[in-house]
Amino acid sequence: MTKTAEKHGVEYLAGPIITTEHKSYAIVKAKNVEAVRNFVIESGLIQWNSVDVVHGVSMEQALEEIDKLKPIY
Repeated sequence: MTKTAEKHGVEYLAGPIITTEHKSYAIVKAKNVEAVRNFVIESGLIQWNSVDVVHGVSMEQALEEIDKLKPIY
């Protein structure tokens, strides 16, 4: 999996944690969500675990984006 992650530019920050419920948890960093998706498919993780890819950003980035929003009310 390490070589496949490197191929797609996916860096593990935490995990992977595999549970007895056939779920995998990991926090990864990548250029885009498509790189993570491609890694999950090519590594075969989707064949034996439930995998949800959730895009997230740092708190700092989220706050910067919120500050740029115009109030809707």
